[in-house]
Amino acid sequence: MSEHPLHNPRHEAALGLLLSRSSAARFEAPAPRDAEIDLMLRAAVTAADHGRIRPWRFIVMEGDGRKRLSALMV
Repeated sequence: MSEHPLHNPRHEAALGLLLSRSSAARFEAPAPRDAEIDLMLRAAVTAADHGRIRPWRFIVMEGDGRKRLSALMV
């Protein structure tokens, strides 16, 4: 009989991270480096897509563009 997948230490660690995450109320400098953004985007596109249509679109806002978007959202 095989072990339940969620009882695997790697899976438990990943699940713990997902369940304990929180959104930042405010972002502050320094921004993530390009390599960190690339890693986040590569992880994001692996999100479940049960329809297998991969509708993910990501926009990285930096510099003045980020400031203009922030002003529009206030």
